[in-house]
Amino acid sequence: MKSTMANRNTDIDDRVEDLSPGILEIEAKSEAGFSLSPRRENRFQKYSNALSHMIPVRKVKRSKYEFPLAKSGCISNLFYSWLTPVMWKIFRKGVDFLENIQILEEDSAKVNSDRFERLWKEEVRTVGVAKSSFARVLYRFVRTRVIVAFCIILIFCAFSLANPIFLIHNFLEYLSQGEITVGMGLAYVAGIFFCESGRTLTGAALWNLGYRSGVRVRAGATSFLFKKVLRLKSLKDKTVGELVNLVGNDGQRLFEATAIGPLVFCAPFVLLGGSIYSVYLLGPYGLIGTTIFLGFYPFAALISKLTTKFRREGIQITDKRVRMMTELLTCVKLIKMYAWEKPFAKTISDIRSKERGVLEKGAYVQSVSTSIASMVPVFSSVITFITYVATGNELTAAKAFTFVSLLNSMRFSLGVLPYAIKALAEVFVSMKRYKSVLCMEEITQPKCNVASSNQRIAMQEATFSWGIIESAEKKNSQSKGSISKPMMNGGHFTDDTTALREADETTMLDAVPEPCLTDITFVLERGKLMGVCGSVGAGKTSLISAILGRMDLLSGKMAVNGSIAYVPQQAWITNTTVRENILFGLPYNEKRYKEIVHACALNADFHTFVSGDATEIGERGLNLSGGQKQRISMARAVYSDSEIYLLDDPLSAVDVHVGHHIATEVLLKLLKGKTVLFVTHQLQYLVHCDEVMFLKDGQIEEKGTHDELMQQDGEYSGLIKMYYSEQMEEDEEDDIVPEGILSSLSASDINKDKSANALPGESTPVGKAPPPLERLFSRGAMMGNISPISHKKEVPLERMFSRGAGMGPAPPTLERLFSRGAMVEKPQPEMFSGGPGVRVERQFSTLSSSSSGDGDGGGKLIVAEERSTDSVAITVYRQYIQDGGGCLVCFGVFAVFFLAVAAQTGANWFLSFWLNQGNGNNTMVTVDNVTMSSNNGRINEHPMRNTYTLIYGMFMVVMLTLNFCRAFVFMKATLKASSGLHDRAFKHILDSPMEFFDTTPTGRIVNRFSADMDEVDIRLPMQSEVFINNVLQVVFSLLMICYMSPWFLVAMIPLIALFGCLFVMFVRCARNLKRMDAVTKSPLVSHITASVQGISTIHAYGKIEDFVTKFQKLLDINSVPFFVFFSASRWLSVRLDLLCVCISGVTGLIIVFNYDNITPALAGLALSFAVQMTGLFQFTVRLAIETESRFTSVQRIQEYAKDASSDDLMTVSDTEPSTDWPAEGKIVYNRLRMRYREGMPLALKGVSFSVEPQEKIGIVGRSGSGKSSLGVALFRLVEAASGTIYIDGIDISKVSHYNLRSKLAIIPQDPVLFVGTVRYNLDPFSEHAEVSLWDALQKCHVKDTIASLDDKLDAMVVENGENFSVGERQLLCLARALLRHSKILMLDEATAAIDTETDTLVQTTIKEAFSDCTMLIIAHRLNTVLSCDKIMVMEDGKVAEFDKPSALMSRPDSKFKAMLEATERQQNAS
Repeated sequence: MKSTMANRNTDIDDRVEDLSPGILEIEAKSEAGFSLSPRRENRFQKYSNALSHMIPVRKVKRSKYEFPLAKSGCISNLFYSWLTPVMWKIFRKGVDFLENIQILEEDSAKVNSDRFERLWKEEVRTVGVAKSSFARVLYRFVRTRVIVAFCIILIFCAFSLANPIFLIHNFLEYLSQGEITVGMGLAYVAGIFFCESGRTLTGAALWNLGYRSGVRVRAGATSFLFKKVLRLKSLKDKTVGELVNLVGNDGQRLFEATAIGPLVFCAPFVLLGGSIYSVYLLGPYGLIGTTIFLGFYPFAALISKLTTKFRREGIQITDKRVRMMTELLTCVKLIKMYAWEKPFAKTISDIRSKERGVLEKGAYVQSVSTSIASMVPVFSSVITFITYVATGNELTAAKAFTFVSLLNSMRFSLGVLPYAIKALAEVFVSMKRYKSVLCMEEITQPKCNVASSNQRIAMQEATFSWGIIESAEKKNSQSKGSISKPMMNGGHFTDDTTALREADETTMLDAVPEPCLTDITFVLERGKLMGVCGSVGAGKTSLISAILGRMDLLSGKMAVNGSIAYVPQQAWITNTTVRENILFGLPYNEKRYKEIVHACALNADFHTFVSGDATEIGERGLNLSGGQKQRISMARAVYSDSEIYLLDDPLSAVDVHVGHHIATEVLLKLLKGKTVLFVTHQLQYLVHCDEVMFLKDGQIEEKGTHDELMQQDGEYSGLIKMYYSEQMEEDEEDDIVPEGILSSLSASDINKDKSANALPGESTPVGKAPPPLERLFSRGAMMGNISPISHKKEVPLERMFSRGAGMGPAPPTLERLFSRGAMVEKPQPEMFSGGPGVRVERQFSTLSSSSSGDGDGGGKLIVAEERSTDSVAITVYRQYIQDGGGCLVCFGVFAVFFLAVAAQTGANWFLSFWLNQGNGNNTMVTVDNVTMSSNNGRINEHPMRNTYTLIYGMFMVVMLTLNFCRAFVFMKATLKASSGLHDRAFKHILDSPMEFFDTTPTGRIVNRFSADMDEVDIRLPMQSEVFINNVLQVVFSLLMICYMSPWFLVAMIPLIALFGCLFVMFVRCARNLKRMDAVTKSPLVSHITASVQGISTIHAYGKIEDFVTKFQKLLDINSVPFFVFFSASRWLSVRLDLLCVCISGVTGLIIVFNYDNITPALAGLALSFAVQMTGLFQFTVRLAIETESRFTSVQRIQEYAKDASSDDLMTVSDTEPSTDWPAEGKIVYNRLRMRYREGMPLALKGVSFSVEPQEKIGIVGRSGSGKSSLGVALFRLVEAASGTIYIDGIDISKVSHYNLRSKLAIIPQDPVLFVGTVRYNLDPFSEHAEVSLWDALQKCHVKDTIASLDDKLDAMVVENGENFSVGERQLLCLARALLRHSKILMLDEATAAIDTETDTLVQTTIKEAFSDCTMLIIAHRLNTVLSCDKIMVMEDGKVAEFDKPSALMSRPDSKFKAMLEATERQQNAS
């Protein structure tokens, strides 16, 4: 990591922390003509830009799209005047104009990310990785800003204490004299007004500094973390869901800690000053109150520990839930087809239950902390005054209400303490999580150089592993009852039980690396084409990963010389246009682009897309077929014009015609002269390689030219012989190839007639001479190039790690299987190498123009996220209350809140009443028709002193009891509401039809269940509780002031009118800003997810900086509404605080001008409540707005809970069949018509045919012909427009989705495994005995692999199943299908990734195990269906032919026969 950072630009390296504008704004910003050198010659020059903000008024024009804060002056910053035009514009026109506003450079992600990187590099260089501290780096990042904040806090505390100490006390003493002058009274009132105004403005400056610091920390830290993730060699135990949570939610916690954390300094200063004055005022008894305040600190420390503990537990569970949600959404199509909604729902429900348990504990602790913090001033005054009076001291109104006002002033520092402590506690958890990622190993380039410039890749006795299995991890997982051995995922170590880890180098001391590739020695020279083949788990993909630098080099040497282009086995596609996917950041060259598009056979696809190559591709390429994704991936590689091409079985997802064309046009023409490492499972292409490498068990078994290896008669030769033997066994009637030929095959034999058979104008195709027609299409003809290794041999550990593509893209689910191709109109025939009139088979998708409905979408697939501008509907609150238990529970909660606040207010009122009683011999006077005593004598001489003391003390007991009850009831109600909301939304999402998932980005849904759910679970309840409590306090405060003098109501009229205008304006603005913040955050989540899934490709192409730049751009876009939203809340706060200052002034004026009718005790009571209003009122109103804004998260989740149409998975009708249905497996399609969405063309056009029980039907046809749509209709992923499908005489439209899909089985082309145990993947319902599981594994010839694992059936399957090879995943999926015992089975090229010998055994298993089943085999390669009972040819959504293979072959006009003959000619051309 040091080497990668060493050459960082000096100007960026020497940036110092930026400070936001404020009363003492100081910030470091690099400007044009301004350089920060390492010597830092002028220490103050770096603050020149910040100091310019201290000019009172700056008349500097800013550009249209410049952030308004850029040219603001001191007064504008203190009053947030720079934001007023923005607020007015948002109020009138909405927030759309903010999309063009650019965040300030010093607040941007890039500037702050670079600075974080420099500081982290210095930290590591100073103390080492193991002892490094992200907290220390964060402190250095904001150090100067914290110092400035500290100074502002001192001024703020001075204003807070000056008011009660110097003004209120002297004012009340002056009132107690009985004779006052208006002039002196007004002077005191003016002093109170000035102190309150000073406190308001210093508080505004403090928040301004904090928010801007937080924005920079959030932008810098998250951007730096994302950059680090993209540089990682492997993710180890980190999952996509965890990283999304880390960058999203933890970034928010960094912001909160930076903005609120410094406020912990307020409490010590206020407590110290308050304690000193309390002793001066009340003698040593004053320490009682301040001691109670001080006693809150140990309590707060305990709360902090508990909060940290519960937060740590909660984050782990939340990460697990988000990861499960991400996995579910990624593979939702397979889950629906297997009717696995119930086990997934149960798994997530169980996780949510555990999460709720932790959330309840944390919420109760937080609620108790908040309620006690609000009671501390009252407790302090009650205990102090009782003790003071009981010891015979005289308590006057001046002393009492000065002390009460002092405690209320101290209350702010104490009230904000729980928030500050909570923010700091949570950020410590987040910082540990950040460090765990930052300490992970980065990918590095090989240290060795090639011996000759003619060499591109060289390895000498190189041994590689996927990393180190950490024993500490093992112990951790065992202690939690999980797996005993973490399993590798291409460099990932995945432990399902934990998501929160701390990197510690000491845990690596007793770890043992596990070799995956051993003693690899070869040289790939410039311009050479090397083919690589081998069995499943032989290490082919691992070899490519090693070249890419994703594996650890344990011994030997490796050198790579040149730029790399990489085509992974499972294509990774970004959510951009087709052209952008191909260009991948390079400039557009029309001639070269068109040439590559033609070579990759994409022209016909572009013609059918809505907007051609400008059509948007969905996330993970979900609206493309597997072949289209692979061809786009290939086109991207060719367009990159790199020097080295690493092709990992790129032709496996395309049919034989298209694969033949791509091999001819790309491998032999466009890549001629390039260095190519070509991993393939298709034998016919190896003959044209300059050299062939055969891998076995992670070692090079054989290496040489094709002819040389054939002459050696070794493993490779045996592979070729087995290939032809398989074909001969399939055709016993026509034995054309003599036995002797198998021993003498060579390149010259294979290619001797290729020139004669090539079409005019075509380049010589790639391939080898096939056997005759019938044998050509026998099973296994197109299978992988696998050596004849005995299946009885124990599978070595390396087999587990063969798919070490590491953090490659998540495997496609079933887009290939059920692509939307069936709805595509037949394109024009395009001749590549077939015979006359033969069209090359293509995969078409939902991007086709014929499937685009009205075609007005302009190629847009993803539905834009709604940005509602209305207020939160009353129905949202009503439903939230309903989820929380209903109106009765809501009323009960409010009643407890009301009684708790009433008790606090009553304590102060009773104090005023007690003081007015004097010694009991008071003169009664009437004030505004209210009779009261005139306070004559000392209250400690009152005959009922003990009674008053007891009553006053009982208020404390009542408050304590009510607040504990309040905390418990509120916690239960809010978490019941959030859990009910989560469960309903999740159920509706799970029941949504596939159309919803096709048009909704995964990141958007995950954002609802991560960031929005985090808001509803944690922040909304916390804010709502404080809001309700503060509203009641404001109401009771105003009532107390009105109790003093009803004239106060008259003064309130203009203040209320002004407040109404501010409130209405702010509500609309805050609502829109909050929603814009949420909407602009969704692309961030999607970008993180896509980037992590495609990290291998990003590394290979050297596009890390491009993806980091895009992330920083998206983050800067989000930072604008994010920062404006928080600034807007302070904009309102300043204005509301000034309104409250006016209330204090009005109260003082009423006291001065109406003193004859007001006692000093009553005046003190009113004044203490008025001063208390200054901070309380603005905080309450701001809480009201922010609480409503946070309710937008509730609304966003509720949208998914009610808007998504349902699949009605479990709906049972009167015609529901018996439990043993289907008993026979007869299928009848009767005039079935089906379209994918309303307004689209028909994909199936009146299809009718019948399949008898136990028949094996092969379904063939061009992609787009409708064969996959037959499966879509059978599984009812899309409902039929008309017509019916009958299974054993039952109309499946009358059967619930669950009963239908649970009785069917499918073995997909792209295998999908889920995180969990092997047992869970095979039997999610726990319906089968263990012996049945082993039996199924044995029949599928994967038993040895599972038995070799430490935990066997309980061994963990990592994310995407990447600790198993693709072939092993396929076999596990086959075992899963075996266990279902379905009478109807659908296969889609289910053994394409399995070696020849295993394929032979598996095919036998399929025939035996499914002999009593009806099978539908969707064939992308014709050889797999010739042994079927019948063949169905689909064309343009109709059944073109349906008969026995022999009958179809006997027809001269048979379309099936024409397809076979075309393929034969194509192969003969080789």
